[in-house]
Amino acid sequence: MIASTKLSLNPSSLPLENRALPPAGRDFNHLPAELVREGLLLPRDVPVDFLSYPYEWGFEQLKDAALLTLDAASRALRRGLALQRASSFNVQFIGTAPVLLHPLACAPAAAGPWPAYEEFCRHFLAPLLLMAHVSPTANQLLRFHTDGIPLHHASRALPFRTWLRPGSLLHLHTQAGSSASAAPFLGRRLPAAALINSLRRTITALRPMRRRPAALDAADPATHNTPAPNHLKESQDHFAAEASRGGRVNDLGASAGQFARSAP
Repeated sequence: MIASTKLSLNPSSLPLENRALPPAGRDFNHLPAELVREGLLLPRDVPVDFLSYPYEWGFEQLKDAALLTLDAASRALRRGLALQRASSFNVQFIGTAPVLLHPLACAPAAAGPWPAYEEFCRHFLAPLLLMAHVSPTANQLLRFHTDGIPLHHASRALPFRTWLRPGSLLHLHTQAGSSASAAPFLGRRLPAAALINSLRRTITALRPMRRRPAALDAADPATHNTPAPNHLKESQDHFAAEASRGGRVNDLGASAGQFARSAP
Protein backbone atom coordinates (compact mmCIF):
# COMPACT_ATOMS: atom_id res chain seq x y z
CA MET A 1 0.00 0.00 0.00
CA ILE A 2 1.24 3.47 -0.81
CA ALA A 3 -0.17 6.94 -0.48
CA SER A 4 -0.34 8.79 -3.77
CA THR A 5 0.86 12.31 -4.36
CA LYS A 6 -1.45 14.87 -5.95
CA LEU A 7 -0.10 16.05 -9.28
CA SER A 8 -1.19 18.92 -11.47
CA LEU A 9 -0.67 17.99 -15.09
CA ASN A 10 1.04 20.68 -17.15
CA PRO A 11 0.02 20.51 -20.84
CA SER A 12 3.57 21.45 -21.81
CA SER A 13 4.71 18.10 -20.39
CA LEU A 14 2.61 16.20 -22.94
CA PRO A 15 4.18 14.85 -26.14
CA LEU A 16 4.35 17.52 -28.83
CA GLU A 17 1.65 15.88 -30.96
CA ASN A 18 -0.83 16.26 -28.10
CA ARG A 19 -0.66 20.01 -27.66
CA ALA A 20 -3.50 22.26 -28.70
CA LEU A 21 -4.37 23.55 -32.09
CA PRO A 22 -6.04 26.97 -32.20
CA PRO A 23 -9.78 26.65 -31.44
CA ALA A 24 -11.78 26.50 -34.63
CA GLY A 25 -15.46 26.52 -35.46
CA ARG A 26 -18.24 28.37 -33.69
CA ASP A 27 -19.32 25.20 -31.85
CA PHE A 28 -15.90 24.52 -30.34
CA ASN A 29 -16.73 26.08 -26.97
CA HIS A 30 -19.76 23.81 -26.60
CA LEU A 31 -17.83 20.59 -27.17
CA PRO A 32 -15.62 20.76 -24.04
CA ALA A 33 -18.66 21.67 -21.94
CA GLU A 34 -20.53 18.63 -23.26
CA LEU A 35 -17.57 16.31 -22.63
CA VAL A 36 -17.07 17.64 -19.11
CA ARG A 37 -20.79 17.25 -18.38
CA GLU A 38 -20.72 13.64 -19.57
CA GLY A 39 -17.59 12.87 -17.53
CA LEU A 40 -15.41 12.36 -20.61
CA LEU A 41 -13.12 15.40 -20.19
CA LEU A 42 -11.36 16.50 -17.02
CA PRO A 43 -12.18 20.13 -16.11
CA ARG A 44 -9.22 22.46 -16.36
CA ASP A 45 -9.07 23.23 -12.65
CA VAL A 46 -9.19 19.61 -11.45
CA PRO A 47 -5.76 18.10 -10.69
CA VAL A 48 -4.82 14.50 -11.45
CA ASP A 49 -4.31 12.69 -8.14
CA PHE A 50 -2.47 9.69 -9.54
CA LEU A 51 -0.67 10.03 -12.85
CA SER A 52 -0.36 6.90 -15.00
CA TYR A 53 0.77 6.12 -18.53
CA PRO A 54 -0.57 3.85 -21.29
CA TYR A 55 2.40 1.48 -21.04
CA GLU A 56 1.42 0.84 -17.39
CA TRP A 57 -2.24 0.02 -18.06
CA GLY A 58 -3.88 -3.35 -18.37
CA PHE A 59 -5.74 -4.47 -21.47
CA GLU A 60 -9.16 -3.32 -20.26
CA GLN A 61 -7.85 0.11 -19.26
CA LEU A 62 -6.33 0.70 -22.69
CA LYS A 63 -9.53 -0.56 -24.32
CA ASP A 64 -11.65 1.81 -22.20
CA ALA A 65 -9.34 4.70 -23.13
CA ALA A 66 -9.69 3.80 -26.83
CA LEU A 67 -13.49 3.74 -26.66
CA LEU A 68 -13.46 7.06 -24.77
CA THR A 69 -11.39 8.65 -27.54
CA LEU A 70 -13.77 7.32 -30.22
CA ASP A 71 -16.77 8.61 -28.24
CA ALA A 72 -15.23 12.08 -28.06
CA ALA A 73 -14.43 11.97 -31.79
CA SER A 74 -18.05 11.04 -32.59
CA ARG A 75 -19.39 13.86 -30.42
CA ALA A 76 -17.04 16.31 -32.13
CA LEU A 77 -18.28 15.24 -35.56
CA ARG A 78 -21.88 15.84 -34.53
CA ARG A 79 -20.89 19.44 -33.79
CA GLY A 80 -19.13 19.88 -37.13
CA LEU A 81 -15.65 19.42 -35.64
CA ALA A 82 -12.89 16.86 -36.14
CA LEU A 83 -10.70 15.69 -33.27
CA GLN A 84 -7.16 16.23 -34.55
CA ARG A 85 -5.29 14.15 -31.97
CA ALA A 86 -5.90 10.62 -30.71
CA SER A 87 -2.92 9.92 -28.48
CA SER A 88 -3.22 7.49 -25.57
CA PHE A 89 -1.05 9.91 -23.56
CA ASN A 90 -3.96 12.36 -23.58
CA VAL A 91 -6.00 10.07 -21.30
CA GLN A 92 -5.82 9.68 -17.53
CA PHE A 93 -7.83 7.62 -15.06
CA ILE A 94 -9.85 9.18 -12.27
CA GLY A 95 -10.57 6.16 -10.12
CA THR A 96 -11.48 3.50 -12.68
CA ALA A 97 -12.91 5.93 -15.25
CA PRO A 98 -10.82 7.23 -18.17
CA VAL A 99 -11.01 10.95 -18.96
CA LEU A 100 -9.51 13.12 -21.67
CA LEU A 101 -7.20 15.96 -20.71
CA HIS A 102 -7.24 19.57 -21.80
CA PRO A 103 -6.43 20.99 -24.23
CA LEU A 104 -8.59 19.46 -26.95
CA ALA A 105 -7.24 19.79 -30.47
CA CYS A 106 -10.14 20.32 -32.89
CA ALA A 107 -10.64 21.84 -36.31
CA PRO A 108 -13.68 22.22 -38.57
CA ALA A 109 -14.65 18.85 -40.00
CA ALA A 110 -14.05 18.40 -43.70
CA ALA A 111 -15.08 15.73 -46.15
CA GLY A 112 -12.80 12.72 -46.04
CA PRO A 113 -11.23 10.51 -43.39
CA TRP A 114 -10.73 11.28 -39.72
CA PRO A 115 -7.48 13.30 -39.38
CA ALA A 116 -6.41 11.37 -36.26
CA TYR A 117 -7.13 7.95 -37.79
CA GLU A 118 -3.56 6.72 -38.17
CA GLU A 119 -2.52 8.11 -34.78
CA PHE A 120 -5.42 6.31 -33.11
CA CYS A 121 -4.37 3.04 -34.74
CA ARG A 122 -0.77 3.46 -33.56
CA HIS A 123 -1.74 4.40 -29.99
CA PHE A 124 -4.70 2.10 -29.39
CA LEU A 125 -5.46 -0.50 -32.06
CA ALA A 126 -1.89 -1.76 -32.55
CA PRO A 127 -1.11 -2.25 -28.83
CA LEU A 128 -4.53 -3.77 -28.14
CA LEU A 129 -4.16 -6.28 -30.98
CA LEU A 130 -0.66 -7.17 -29.79
CA MET A 131 -1.92 -7.58 -26.21
CA ALA A 132 -4.79 -9.76 -27.42
CA HIS A 133 -2.75 -12.02 -29.72
CA VAL A 134 0.96 -11.81 -28.84
CA SER A 135 1.69 -10.72 -25.26
CA PRO A 136 -0.39 -9.18 -22.45
CA THR A 137 2.44 -6.70 -21.83
CA ALA A 138 2.89 -5.57 -25.45
CA ASN A 139 1.65 -2.08 -24.53
CA GLN A 140 5.01 -1.52 -22.84
CA LEU A 141 6.30 -0.78 -26.32
CA LEU A 142 4.61 2.61 -25.88
CA ARG A 143 7.33 3.43 -23.35
CA PHE A 144 9.73 3.67 -26.29
CA HIS A 145 7.26 4.60 -29.07
CA THR A 146 5.59 7.65 -27.55
CA ASP A 147 4.14 8.49 -30.97
CA GLY A 148 2.48 5.09 -31.09
CA ILE A 149 3.60 1.64 -32.21
CA PRO A 150 4.55 1.70 -35.92
CA LEU A 151 1.88 -0.19 -37.81
CA HIS A 152 4.31 -2.13 -39.98
CA HIS A 153 6.04 -3.47 -36.84
CA ALA A 154 2.71 -4.52 -35.34
CA SER A 155 1.61 -6.13 -38.62
CA ARG A 156 4.73 -8.29 -38.76
CA ALA A 157 4.34 -9.41 -35.14
CA LEU A 158 0.66 -10.35 -35.32
CA PRO A 159 -0.38 -13.93 -36.18
CA PHE A 160 -1.93 -14.88 -39.51
CA ARG A 161 -5.42 -15.25 -38.03
CA THR A 162 -5.61 -11.46 -37.60
CA TRP A 163 -5.45 -11.16 -41.40
CA LEU A 164 -8.74 -13.07 -41.55
CA ARG A 165 -10.63 -10.57 -39.39
CA PRO A 166 -12.06 -7.54 -41.22
CA GLY A 167 -11.25 -4.96 -38.54
CA SER A 168 -7.58 -5.80 -38.06
CA LEU A 169 -7.15 -6.39 -41.80
CA LEU A 170 -8.58 -3.01 -42.78
CA HIS A 171 -7.33 -0.79 -39.98
CA LEU A 172 -3.89 -2.28 -39.35
CA HIS A 173 -2.52 -4.71 -41.92
CA THR A 174 -3.78 -2.91 -45.03
CA GLN A 175 -2.89 0.47 -43.60
CA ALA A 176 0.61 -0.74 -42.69
CA GLY A 177 1.17 -1.95 -46.24
CA SER A 178 -0.24 1.27 -47.63
CA SER A 179 2.05 3.40 -45.45
CA ALA A 180 5.05 1.47 -46.70
CA SER A 181 4.10 1.82 -50.37
CA ALA A 182 2.50 5.30 -50.16
CA ALA A 183 -0.50 3.86 -52.02
CA PRO A 184 -4.08 4.83 -51.14
CA PHE A 185 -6.22 2.27 -49.34
CA LEU A 186 -9.89 1.89 -48.49
CA GLY A 187 -9.61 3.23 -44.92
CA ARG A 188 -8.51 6.66 -46.15
CA ARG A 189 -11.47 6.86 -48.53
CA LEU A 190 -14.13 6.28 -45.88
CA PRO A 191 -15.93 9.23 -44.25
CA ALA A 192 -14.81 10.01 -40.73
CA ALA A 193 -18.05 8.80 -39.12
CA ALA A 194 -17.83 5.43 -40.89
CA LEU A 195 -14.18 5.03 -39.89
CA ILE A 196 -14.93 5.78 -36.24
CA ASN A 197 -17.88 3.38 -36.15
CA SER A 198 -15.80 0.62 -37.73
CA LEU A 199 -12.98 1.21 -35.26
CA ARG A 200 -15.46 1.07 -32.37
CA ARG A 201 -16.76 -2.32 -33.52
CA THR A 202 -13.22 -3.63 -33.93
CA ILE A 203 -12.06 -2.41 -30.50
CA THR A 204 -15.22 -3.64 -28.73
CA ALA A 205 -14.75 -7.15 -30.12
CA LEU A 206 -11.18 -7.50 -28.80
CA ARG A 207 -10.59 -9.71 -25.77
CA PRO A 208 -7.48 -10.10 -23.60
CA MET A 209 -5.32 -13.19 -23.89
CA ARG A 210 -6.67 -16.09 -21.86
CA ARG A 211 -3.24 -17.05 -20.60
CA ARG A 212 -3.27 -16.85 -16.80
CA PRO A 213 0.15 -16.85 -15.11
CA ALA A 214 0.05 -19.03 -11.99
CA ALA A 215 1.87 -16.33 -10.05
CA LEU A 216 -1.21 -14.15 -10.24
CA ASP A 217 -3.39 -16.70 -8.46
CA ALA A 218 -2.79 -15.44 -4.94
CA ALA A 219 -5.77 -17.39 -3.65
CA ASP A 220 -4.20 -20.77 -4.49
CA PRO A 221 -1.21 -21.51 -2.24
CA ALA A 222 -0.54 -24.74 -4.14
CA THR A 223 0.65 -22.88 -7.23
CA HIS A 224 3.51 -20.98 -5.57
CA ASN A 225 4.70 -19.68 -2.23
CA THR A 226 1.82 -17.46 -1.13
CA PRO A 227 0.33 -16.72 2.27
CA ALA A 228 -2.25 -19.18 3.55
CA PRO A 229 -5.85 -18.21 2.70
CA ASN A 230 -6.62 -17.08 6.27
CA HIS A 231 -3.57 -14.78 6.29
CA LEU A 232 -4.60 -13.43 2.88
CA LYS A 233 -8.06 -12.65 4.29
CA GLU A 234 -6.50 -10.77 7.22
CA SER A 235 -4.41 -8.72 4.80
CA GLN A 236 -7.50 -7.89 2.74
CA ASP A 237 -9.36 -6.78 5.87
CA HIS A 238 -6.45 -4.53 6.83
CA PHE A 239 -6.38 -3.05 3.32
CA ALA A 240 -10.12 -2.34 3.47
CA ALA A 241 -9.81 -0.75 6.92
CA GLU A 242 -7.06 1.58 5.72
CA ALA A 243 -9.16 2.56 2.70
CA SER A 244 -12.19 3.30 4.88
CA ARG A 245 -10.27 5.99 6.80
CA GLY A 246 -10.69 8.35 3.88
CA GLY A 247 -7.15 8.19 2.49
CA ARG A 248 -5.98 6.66 -0.75
CA VAL A 249 -4.49 3.19 -0.99
CA ASN A 250 -3.46 1.38 -4.15
CA ASP A 251 -3.50 -2.31 -5.06
CA LEU A 252 -0.28 -2.67 -7.03
CA GLY A 253 -1.12 -6.00 -8.59
CA ALA A 254 0.20 -8.39 -5.94
CA SER A 255 -3.04 -10.36 -6.22
CA ALA A 256 -5.79 -11.10 -8.70
CA GLY A 257 -7.63 -7.95 -7.66
CA GLN A 258 -9.11 -9.13 -4.36
CA PHE A 259 -7.61 -6.21 -2.44
CA ALA A 260 -9.01 -3.54 -4.76
CA ARG A 261 -12.43 -5.17 -4.69
CA SER A 262 -12.41 -5.29 -0.88
CA ALA A 263 -11.98 -1.50 -0.56
CA PRO A 264 -15.18 0.47 0.21
